[in-house]
Amino acid sequence: MSVGEICNREVIIVHRDETVQKAAKLMRQHHVGDVVVVENQNGVSAPVGIVTDRDVVVEIVATGLDQATMTVGDIMAQEWLSKEFFDLSKLTSYEQKKEERNRS
Repeated sequence: MSVGEICNREVIIVHRDETVQKAAKLMRQHHVGDVVVVENQNGVSAPVGIVTDRDVVVEIVATGLDQATMTVGDIMAQEWLSKEFFDLSKLTSYEQKKEERNRS
């Protein structure tokens, strides 16, 4: 069984100018812990960052900021993006990962 067979392939997207509240509602609605932030680049929605449920708690809730006025662009992480991140051909099987872990 490969990792790709057991992982969630549904990617929830939000535009960087949407509110943090909207992103949080999408996470709750789709039972996910993050949303990919996109922006329009030459007519195509391109990923530019990510917002996690932890980002919402640490950056908004814990600091008392208003989630209805703050945008995902204000709190998104963008350093994680790389071409390799989106290369699904590099997925390894669950069994391979388990064997690697057992060797350690």
